[in-house]
Amino acid sequence: MERSLTLRYSATLGFVALLAGLAFWNIHSLSALHQESAYFLDLAASQTGLAQRLAAESVRLNLASDPAERTRIADTARQIAAQIRNSHLLLTGEAAPLPGYYRYSGALRALYFNPPLLLDQQVRAYLQTAQDLLAEPDPARRAALRDALLFAAMERLPEALRQAARLYRDEARTRADTLRLMGLGILTLTLGLLLGEITLVFRPMLRNMATARSNLKEMARKMEDAACTDSLTSLYNRAKLNEVLDREVSAAQRYGNPLSLLLLDLDHFSRINSAYGLETGDRLLVELALLIKNNLRITDRAFRFDGEAFAVLAIQTPLEGAVALGDKLRRLTKGFLFGSQPLTLSLGLASFRQGDGRESLLLRAAEALEQAKAKGRDRLETETAPA
Repeated sequence: MERSLTLRYSATLGFVALLAGLAFWNIHSLSALHQESAYFLDLAASQTGLAQRLAAESVRLNLASDPAERTRIADTARQIAAQIRNSHLLLTGEAAPLPGYYRYSGALRALYFNPPLLLDQQVRAYLQTAQDLLAEPDPARRAALRDALLFAAMERLPEALRQAARLYRDEARTRADTLRLMGLGILTLTLGLLLGEITLVFRPMLRNMATARSNLKEMARKMEDAACTDSLTSLYNRAKLNEVLDREVSAAQRYGNPLSLLLLDLDHFSRINSAYGLETGDRLLVELALLIKNNLRITDRAFRFDGEAFAVLAIQTPLEGAVALGDKLRRLTKGFLFGSQPLTLSLGLASFRQGDGRESLLLRAAEALEQAKAKGRDRLETETAPA
C-alpha cells in the first residue's frame, strides 16, 4: 500500500509539475500576445491616418510657392511615406517575421495579396504615386498625381486599411480566446487530478489550493496590467488609450455624453535629452506624468501617447471645460524650471462629434497639436470647426 501511494504521489507530482509548466507557458504566451498585438494593431490603425496626411501634404506642396516651404513640405511627405512603407513591410512580414497567428492567417494574406482588394499592391502604388509627385517638375502632371493621391486616400485605401486593422484585431482575439481556453483546460485538468487523489494523497494540500489559485490569478492580472501600462511613467499606454477611447466614444454616441481628448507634447524635449542625457530626460517625463495625473479629476484618464507626448481623455467634459483643463496643465508645466529655462507644453484638443470614431477623434486632436507647434509652441489649439 505504501509503495502504491508513493508511486501515485510521485506520478501526481509529475503531472502537476507538467501542468504548472503549461500554465506558465500559457500566461507568458497571453502576455506576449497582448504586447505583440497592441504593436501590430497600432501599426495597422495608423496607416489610414498616415495615408491621409501624405495626401494632405501633396495638396500643400501644390499650393506652396516659396521654394523653402516646398522643400520643407516635400521632406515631411517623404518622412510620412517612409513611415507608411516601413509599417507596411512590418505588417506583411517582409521586414521581420510576423507572429504565427498573423503569419498563417489566410484572411490576412487574401486581403493583402488576392483580389478584389490587393492591399499590398494598393499601398505600393500609393507610395509610388507619392514618389512620382515629389519628383515631378511639371505643375500640371503634379496636380494630376495629387488628385490620384487624394482619390486613393479618401476613396480606395481607407476601407481596405480598416479591414486590415479589423483582421489584425480579430486574429489576436481568436488567439487570445484559444489561450484562455487552454488555460481553462489546464486549470480543469489540475483540479481534476487533485480532486481525484484528495482522499488518498492530497488532503493536506487542499488548504493551499486557494492560495495557489489566487496567486495564479494575481500573476495573470499583473501581466495583463503590464501589457497596458507604460513602464517608465506608470501611466496607461497607447494600446489602453485605444481601448478606453473605443468604449467612451461608443458611450458618447449612445447617450450624447460630452467627451474631449487632449494631446500634450513637451516642447524641445530632444534638446533636453541632448544636453542632459537620456536618464535625465526620462526623469523629467516621469515628473511631468505625475503632474498631469495629480491635476486631473477622478473621472479623467491620462496616457503616455508616444515619446514625449501624453494624452488626457476628459470624460463628461465639453470643449470649454477641456480648454480650461489644458490651459491649467500648460501653466503648471511652465512653472517648472529645468536649468534656466521653463518647460513648455504644446496642446491639441478635439471634442466628440456625432459620427466620430476613435481614429477621427485622435486625428483631429493630432492636427490641433500640429497647429500648436506650427504657431510657436507653448499654446493650446482646438480642432478646426466643421464646415
